[in-house]
Amino acid sequence: SLRVKLVDEAGKPLAGLEVTLLSAGRGGDKVETQGSKDTGSDGIAQFSDLRSGAEIGYMVSVERDGSRQQSQPFQLAPEHGSLVALTIRAVS
Repeated sequence: SLRVKLVDEAGKPLAGLEVTLLSAGRGGDKVETQGSKDTGSDGIAQFSDLRSGAEIGYMVSVERDGSRQQSQPFQLAPEHGSLVALTIRAVS
């Protein structure tokens, strides 16, 4: 499973933001959407039943105030769940 935690510049959880999970296989140029989830009051969105391993990479995308912000690409740990924490900045 994957948990994505969103916080603002002060470190406070951001509730109600849509997190989109993207994936791509190694050596391929096709990026696929794995779905979207909204963050809860704790700023966390959770995804489950995901593939792990060196052959697949993921990235999360979040839109706040009309601006799209993305994580760096990452891989899931096969032996346990993964957590990605992002600071989502307000658009100025």
